Amino acid sequence: MDIDCSDSLSHDYCLSDDSSDDTLSDQDLRHHFRHSQVLRAGMADTEESNNNSGDDDDDDDNDDDADKNGVTLLGSFFSMGSSSLVPNLGPFSLDKAAETLVWSDLPPLSELYCLQRIELYDIHHKFDSVAIVDFLKLHDSAYHTIREIKIGGPDDLGRSTHSGVIQVLQALRTVKVLDMIEWREAIQFLDQIPTIHLEILLLGNVRMTAEEVTAQSNVTQDDDEAEEKEQQHPQIQTLMRSRRLRELRMPVLIDGLFRWAVQERRQRLRHTMPHSSPCISLTPSTSAKPSSPPPRWDYGPNPMPLEKVYLSGTSTGPLISTLIDVADAFRDSIRVLQSTSWMDSTETLSCCLSLSWTWHLPQLQVLDLQGEIAYRFRIQALQHCPLLRVLSLSLPHSVLTQSSQIYLIPEVMETTTNVVHR
Repeated sequence: MDIDCSDSLSHDYCLSDDSSDDTLSDQDLRHHFRHSQVLRAGMADTEESNNNSGDDDDDDDNDDDADKNGVTLLGSFFSMGSSSLVPNLGPFSLDKAAETLVWSDLPPLSELYCLQRIELYDIHHKFDSVAIVDFLKLHDSAYHTIREIKIGGPDDLGRSTHSGVIQVLQALRTVKVLDMIEWREAIQFLDQIPTIHLEILLLGNVRMTAEEVTAQSNVTQDDDEAEEKEQQHPQIQTLMRSRRLRELRMPVLIDGLFRWAVQERRQRLRHTMPHSSPCISLTPSTSAKPSSPPPRWDYGPNPMPLEKVYLSGTSTGPLISTLIDVADAFRDSIRVLQSTSWMDSTETLSCCLSLSWTWHLPQLQVLDLQGEIAYRFRIQALQHCPLLRVLSLSLPHSVLTQSSQIYLIPEVMETTTNVVHR
C-alpha cells in the first residue's frame, strides 16, 4: 500500500511498494509545492531591507526560478526600508502614516482562478487584514480553489502576532492543509481555526514546563471535574472537530489528548459486536418483526482517518501515554508514527512509562523515535507490526552518558543509536 505525498506538506516519509525507493528523511520538514499558483506575502525586517534594497538582479533571478518550478508568484516578498517600500512584484503599498501594509492594484480574480496555496510571512508586522479577508472571501465564492495556507516564517519566531492573522485564517473555511510550524502562537488559537475540511495540521514544537501545561490546560486535580475540564482543552476540541484529519504534527501539552478517540473506537466496537444484535424469539402463537437497527448516531462519529502522526513533548509528561492512545485508537489506519522527546532539569528517565502495545497495527510502515523516548520503546511490540519497513531509534549523547543510572532495555542497547529495519 502506498502513502500519497503528492498533495501534502508532509515532512517525513513517502513510501511505495518498491523497497529501493524507501528513504529516511534527514530533516524534520520538507515542503512539497505541487500546485500551479502560490500567493506569498511577507514584510522583511527593516535592517534586512536596507541591505537588500539594491538587489534587483537577485529578484529577477528568483522570479525565473519560480517560473521554472511551475509556480506563479502572484504576491511578493518585499522589503521596507527606512524611507520607502522596495517594489518587487506584489500588489502592495505602504501607508507610512499608519505604518500598515495595504493591498492595492490587485489583479482581476480571473488571473487567480488556480490559486491553491497562500503563504504569510513576517506576520508580526501590521497589515490591512480587512482587505485580505475581503479578497479571500470573494475568491473563495468564485473559484473554491484555495486549499493550503502556511502562516509564519523564521523571522516570526518569538514575536507577537498581528491580530489580523487569525481573521485571515478564518476566512479560508475550506482549507485542507494548514502549516503553522513557524507560528508558535498558533497553539493559542486552535479553537478558532476552520476544521470542517482540514486534512493536514502541522504545528511546531512548544516546550513548556509542567506548571505552564497545567495552567494552559486548565485541568484541576478534582476527579469529578477532571474529565470535563480535559474535554474543554483547545487542543482536544480542535482534534475532535477535525474528522477528516489524515496527518498531524503537534506538541503534547495535556494528558488525554486522544483519549476521546480510544473511547469512540470502543463505542463503535460495542455496537458492531455480534452479541449486541437484538434477539428475536418467535413462538407458534406469537410473531414479531425484526427490530430496526439503532440510529446512526448510536455508533458515534465517523472515525478519523489518521495515517501520519508526529508528536513531541517532555519524556516524563503525557507524551508516552498519548502515543499509546494513538496506536490504539488508529490501529487500523496509522502508517507513520514519529515522536521527539526531551527532558527538563528535574526529570529522570526512571519515572517514564514504557512505550508498547499488544494489539495489531496492520498498516504501520514507519516508526521513528528521537530522544529519550527511544529508551522507553519495547522491541517486543514490533511483532504486531507486520508491514514495518523503517525503524529509527535515535538516542542523544547526553542520555547515553546516564546509561548506568537508568533502566535500559537490553534489546535496544545491543543495537546502535540509529537502527534501520527494512
